[in-house]
Amino acid sequence: GVRADYRIVQSNLFLTPMITGFFRPTVLLPPAEYKEEEYRYIFLHEFSHWKNGDISLKMLAEILRIVFWWNPFMYLFRHDLDQILELRADLRVLKVEGMENRSEYLLTIKKAILNCKKQLEFMSEACTVSELTTNLEKDTFQRTETVFLYHQGSKVRRVLMSVIFTILTLTVLVFSYMFILQPAYDPPKSEIEQGQYVEVEIDAENSYLQKQADGSYILCLNGDEQAYPIYGETVKYFIDMGIPIKE
Repeated sequence: GVRADYRIVQSNLFLTPMITGFFRPTVLLPPAEYKEEEYRYIFLHEFSHWKNGDISLKMLAEILRIVFWWNPFMYLFRHDLDQILELRADLRVLKVEGMENRSEYLLTIKKAILNCKKQLEFMSEACTVSELTTNLEKDTFQRTETVFLYHQGSKVRRVLMSVIFTILTLTVLVFSYMFILQPAYDPPKSEIEQGQYVEVEIDAENSYLQKQADGSYILCLNGDEQAYPIYGETVKYFIDMGIPIKE
């Protein structure tokens, strides 16, 4: 059970039931009609999120997604985390209510998803709705399948799953550092003046192309002081510039 002073807010701004608030929980409900038993399942589910600290976990995941916005794996991680937390709340409710009530509980979840789908169809464009509702249906099917196939596991198994999840999370974060996106820019003038970059003008007087036996070319600058292999369109570019070719 949860002993806390809580509020209930109902508005058409909410698509599905949810909960917010760190110290004083607030249950947010869409303008949909539910039976008394369905409300009981909804409140048990939402307060499971609150008691488990899922709000903090989701906020942390969102901060990481913003920080590592350029890493596509963070968006997948964010979605998968949401689904895992939903599944955990489902199983916690059924631990209290009993697995014999899982059909009624899942029908309540399905009803909430259908109400969400109706609101999306009313608010959004058809192409957007199709994608969103498809994802909702896939996630709901996964939750239903997991609940029906779930068997109370041992403590060792639960600890092992927690360890695996933590390792996967850390792996994603470490892997994110392998991607570094930077805009293209010219070297600063100060660095050019300090000699860190050398700007050389290429023309027919200070350079030539040296044709190799295999048909490739080498661009030679200032006699033979500097030589750079070039390929494809670059060769054609220098030939069109009038750079002489030596066999």
